[in-house]
Amino acid sequence: MAWKLCSALFLCARRRAARSWSANPLVAALLMLVAASLPALALWSGVESSRPLMAAFAADPETARGAASALMLAAALAGVVVGTLAPGRETLGPQLAAAPVSRTASTVGLTFVPIALGLIAAAIPASLFLAPIARAGTTAALASLACAAALGGIVAESAVACARRSVRALAFAALAGGLVLADPLRPLAAALRGETFVRAFPLAAAAVAAWGVATVLRPDPRGSRGVVRVRVRSVMSSALARYLRDPQVRAHAVAAVAFAAAGAAILRASGFDVAAAATLASITAVAGAATIPLVAPGLDARADWLWRSAPSTRLSLFARFASAALVSGAAVAAAGVAATLAVAPAGARLVLTAAVVAAVVFGCALFVGTAVAPEGGERNGQLVSLGAFAAFTGCWTFLLGRLASALGAEAGPAAALLAVASLLVTVVAAAAVHGRRAT
Repeated sequence: MAWKLCSALFLCARRRAARSWSANPLVAALLMLVAASLPALALWSGVESSRPLMAAFAADPETARGAASALMLAAALAGVVVGTLAPGRETLGPQLAAAPVSRTASTVGLTFVPIALGLIAAAIPASLFLAPIARAGTTAALASLACAAALGGIVAESAVACARRSVRALAFAALAGGLVLADPLRPLAAALRGETFVRAFPLAAAAVAAWGVATVLRPDPRGSRGVVRVRVRSVMSSALARYLRDPQVRAHAVAAVAFAAAGAAILRASGFDVAAAATLASITAVAGAATIPLVAPGLDARADWLWRSAPSTRLSLFARFASAALVSGAAVAAAGVAATLAVAPAGARLVLTAAVVAAVVFGCALFVGTAVAPEGGERNGQLVSLGAFAAFTGCWTFLLGRLASALGAEAGPAAALLAVASLLVTVVAAAAVHGRRAT
């Protein structure tokens, strides 16, 4: 049964992708080119970063622990995002939900396999990036990052159980606490110094198994007690209300702010100075908030049947929806930066840095979300959107970095102007993709 569910899921996803990409073949070719070039880009970045990092690790071993803290934080946030975006039992629909399909079979077929394939795909560029740095400890480093991702997934399951008022949230929180007490940071720090820490492998296996148990035991959503009516007066305010009411968007917002504050505290405890800790934590907040403009086009597609009859052009509607998505993401990122500054007060310069990063990343998220938007906002296509977003953002930021070096716009007002130009280019490209799909 699990294999039948999994094959049906991928068959539906393939058909939707074929219909979506046939309407925009140039975008499809671009994303395929980006995905093909990402491993080479990851290897090049690892080679370029290996010499200064290895010298820093040799001069001060605590630097490796600080770098490991930053990587663990990013992997844990990725686990939260993947866990919330992965399809679940609700993908069966109202007809099959009443069928005699066990919870284990549906979880394995609809959740485990997509997550496993996504993590395997992410492990390829990650291993190419880490190989020049960690050398013999590359496999241990990957195992430690898998442990961090599983830890983030368990935290997400605990939050979901808490929101559904289930006592299982306490058990999931205990699992996460046990993994934290096992200190997965130590094996990763040793791996970055080129050492093979054998304890990383059983720890990763235990973390992934715990994540699987938490996913299987996720409580069912509670029935609604009534209809919530929200009065809105414009297209943009209706979009903002739609995002606010979506539980997935709320989970991403809470995770972005919480991980920013926790990350700043962890990085400060790991020996990072205030500026470095605040910068890395604020970038984490921006990355978490970027999932809002990424999933927003899929949520907007749910109301597409209504807006077709509105006395407005498709372009003007898209402009309002895009503005709402960017404003929502910016609000969450601002809250995350504020939480970071409360833990690690780094000054006003951090706000400019976060704004520059947000302009680039949010534009990439909106473009990819529009190009690979699942029909009707369904969750079984959002992992594809997440993977495409990671690949496109990596290549796009690499190109912007080369352009900034050539133009001398690596900092200051010139960097801000380049980030604004990047945002405009990606938003215009998203509008073009949306217009072509509408026709």
